[in-house]
Amino acid sequence: MPPIANGPAGRGLHLGWIPNEPGRRPRDYPQAPPTAAGPDPAKLRRVQDGQHWSGLRRVLVVAGVLALILLGGIGVASHKALFWEVAVGLAVASWLGTIISAWSHRRAVRALDKDQAQAAERHGQALEAHAAAVSAWAEAEAERVAGAPHWLRVSSPDSASRLDVFGGSVRGRSGMLAGVGGSLLERHAVIVLDLSAERVCDGLIAAAEAAGLSYHDYQLPRDLRLTPLLGGLPGEQVASQIVEVMHADDPTATAAGRATDLMVLRKIIAAVRVAGTGSPGPADGDGDITMRHLHEALACVLAGSPVAAGPGRPGPPGPATALGQDAVAALAAQFPGEFRREVAASLIRLAAVVEPLRDLGADAAPRPPARLTCLSLEEGPRDVASDLTAAFVVQWATQAIL
Repeated sequence: MPPIANGPAGRGLHLGWIPNEPGRRPRDYPQAPPTAAGPDPAKLRRVQDGQHWSGLRRVLVVAGVLALILLGGIGVASHKALFWEVAVGLAVASWLGTIISAWSHRRAVRALDKDQAQAAERHGQALEAHAAAVSAWAEAEAERVAGAPHWLRVSSPDSASRLDVFGGSVRGRSGMLAGVGGSLLERHAVIVLDLSAERVCDGLIAAAEAAGLSYHDYQLPRDLRLTPLLGGLPGEQVASQIVEVMHADDPTATAAGRATDLMVLRKIIAAVRVAGTGSPGPADGDGDITMRHLHEALACVLAGSPVAAGPGRPGPPGPATALGQDAVAALAAQFPGEFRREVAASLIRLAAVVEPLRDLGADAAPRPPARLTCLSLEEGPRDVASDLTAAFVVQWATQAIL
């Protein structure tokens, strides 16, 4: 299946429309709200280092006190001032280091607090800007949704030569057919084969009628007599189509069986044509062979079978109301007694297929070419005539296209 894209009106084959559901929903603002920045790692590290040395500062304070007590006591006892000088020097050094470390830690804490306050202020400003952007986005989305179309056109690429569609509902298929057919009708004549028995072509017919385009609508098997499926076809193609319909769904069909049925049908057509029953053809002198001709000829040959003529007395083909004596004689020459017995099974199969279709094209009259031609099965339960008609339509379309 080729890719499908939403394109402008002039691009590709118009397949239909789809609801613009996503396009009519407001979209969320694409950017997330700003998050608060973390503390400066260098400043945080200095604060943590100051906290780490807090225990050492306590040790230095205690060491200075102990130096004064111990060395001062020794100086008092020995009446020597040197001990007091050493005690004071150690105490001052310990307490000065403690003061410097504590002051550095306090300074690092103040710097970190100031940095976090500035970061909080910047975060607040970013949140306000984000809120303003979200508000502007919401207003723009409201305007876009108000002007967005309810439906989007679905088109195929210009290069697509085949489109396969699976699934869907009756309404969906009818709408898509109306879109595709409407695009094609702008430049081409269109033939629709609707074998769904759901009349999905009604929408396209209504569109063609509204546009003032000519159309033919054949509902089968109701309009079997008016359907010109055999019009202009030579007898060889008629025979080929009938044989293909007979064997299309038969898994046990063989090439020999198909060839036998085709040979028998060719002899029937030759006999009818030699007798002049078929109407003259415009192209090559062939007569147009109708299903009624074939049905009556097959009935004539079967009526002259050994069973009908009596044991031991194989007679000629029986009379037929519309064939005439020349056709009866030609059939008798094509199907002598022994040969007729050998192909009796083929004759019965052919008659069984042709009989439900005997009215095909019986009242078909030349019509002017139409821009749209629809061949569809009627709604309702399927029967043998419907199945055979559908198979015959498929074979006709296959040969007509190829």
